[in-house]
Amino acid sequence: NNILRKIGFIDVKHTPQTMGVATIYSASKR
Repeated sequence: NNILRKIGFIDVKHTPQTMGVATIYSASKR
């Protein structure tokens, strides 16, 4: 889970266009 979160955060930061990753990260954070 930690790895996924790290990758998601990096992915979102590098590619904010990735709505899929952003959604997953947001859902995980909440």
